[in-house]
Amino acid sequence: MKKFFSVLLIVSICFINIGTVGASYYLDFREDNITVARIIEIIDGEVFKVIDNLGNKPTEKIVRLIGVNTESNQEAFDYAHNHLLGKNFILSRGSNQNKLPVDRNNFEQVYLYLEYNDLLNLNLIEMGLAKVDDRYSQTERYHYLKRAEEYAKSNLIGIWNEDGSSFFEQKNRVNINTASQTQLMNLLEDTNAYMASRIINYRNRNPFNSIEEIKFADHLINHNWFNKNRDKISVVTNVKYANEYELQTLFPSASNQKVALDSLVHYRLFNDIKTIEDLKPITRDYSYFERFITLDNKRSIQNENIININTATAKEIVDASNLSASIANQIVDVRKHNYIYKNVSEILHFGTNVTSVDLQFEHTNFTAFTNINTASLNELISLFGRREMYYNTKKHFAELIVKARPIYKEEDLVSVIGSSLYNEVRPYIIVEDNTKTFININLASKDLVVGYLKLTEDEGKRFNPNVFYRNTNQLQFDYKKSVGLFSFYTNINTASKEELFLLHKDITTKIVEDIIAFRKDQPFTSIDELNYVFNNNNANVLFNSIRNYIVFY
Repeated sequence: MKKFFSVLLIVSICFINIGTVGASYYLDFREDNITVARIIEIIDGEVFKVIDNLGNKPTEKIVRLIGVNTESNQEAFDYAHNHLLGKNFILSRGSNQNKLPVDRNNFEQVYLYLEYNDLLNLNLIEMGLAKVDDRYSQTERYHYLKRAEEYAKSNLIGIWNEDGSSFFEQKNRVNINTASQTQLMNLLEDTNAYMASRIINYRNRNPFNSIEEIKFADHLINHNWFNKNRDKISVVTNVKYANEYELQTLFPSASNQKVALDSLVHYRLFNDIKTIEDLKPITRDYSYFERFITLDNKRSIQNENIININTATAKEIVDASNLSASIANQIVDVRKHNYIYKNVSEILHFGTNVTSVDLQFEHTNFTAFTNINTASLNELISLFGRREMYYNTKKHFAELIVKARPIYKEEDLVSVIGSSLYNEVRPYIIVEDNTKTFININLASKDLVVGYLKLTEDEGKRFNPNVFYRNTNQLQFDYKKSVGLFSFYTNINTASKEELFLLHKDITTKIVEDIIAFRKDQPFTSIDELNYVFNNNNANVLFNSIRNYIVFY
């Protein structure tokens, strides 16, 4: 950190004259309250969660950009998410903190610099992604922000574009976790009664955590349907800014809908909604939609029920899902044979009574590998299910992990929970998504399997590449020594880049890149969608050779 500020000091000496002669919104390195921070969450277009004071005593806090008002428009949120998340910046508090308006949420108010002369507060306004918040008229950089706003206005940029439309203009959306069948059919393109009922049936078993998850509700809700409707659906509604169309989809009772809607709209018109609980006295439907509303630009919900199927107890599996105790015990029994589930779909093929319908509704409650940087407390607790432990003890270790985040290397967990516990959970954890690689023994060549798994000469002779291997009972080699290296089925939505190349000797870089691009935009949910990628690459023969060994969760 000292080295970083030494560099900043040198730069400041070089540019002090520029800052005073040119644009005085440039960063003044002589200020005492400059820190370096990393943005770890986008809450709104001008509100970020950061780890501040990097390199010294890191502190997690929420900051608001001085003088900026995006009014929660989606474009500003997307810009911040795509360009700022996970990056380091310089925070400046300015020299006249006493002239800042009171922040109702007690967020720290800052100027955020990408470089000494690159002020994000100004950039958002100049790009037409935000307006100037005139409550900050007494601050030292206010007139530069106003000048940027005038530039955006005169050049018809962003919210000031010439056709009169605005980023602040709200589109009609339905909250798919609460909307009625009629509401779904009325707004969503190509949606009939059957499809709407399938959406409702899915959410009744398991609420949608993201808009992309709607594709798992039925095979008719494919990528074409999703592309037409993605801007018309939400899983969580911003009750401060959503229009009345979306708000009415929060209320399931047609008879109560208008009364509840009017009460909510009237309340937010005359009151500042500070917490979700403020709405509790307004409507009797509060408990129905509480999970699916927000006061910020959050677009997804963290599933707090997720557990790790490789480590959770049978009770934890039951508590996290609608599966029976007997099925949960079957899932746990498979682990006694020293096999590690590589994906959730594999539990279908190991002698359990789980059905494909069960898996369709329950797969979002399970994971085979836990990202210790993003997992909920409940999922972290499930990591310790293989050892006899009191719940409070498991919770204690899970809380230690949360406190230690971010964790950059798996082995760093040793100093958090000790080497003994670390060695137990190590096979089932990751620090980044899509980093584990497995060779699919149903698809790879015999030579590749023998070499990758380091089979003995005798084991290699007994390995038959013409057998459709479904579970460990069919294996003719000691799989325990290489259990973390192979799979029977490949989850096309989570496989690493290396794993995709290992699917077949003829798979091309273009196919792999197209798969990754598709799933980055939305998950694959059917074999037809995967065929779409291969067909575009004139690889139908290759597709037919791998299709039976691909799963989607």
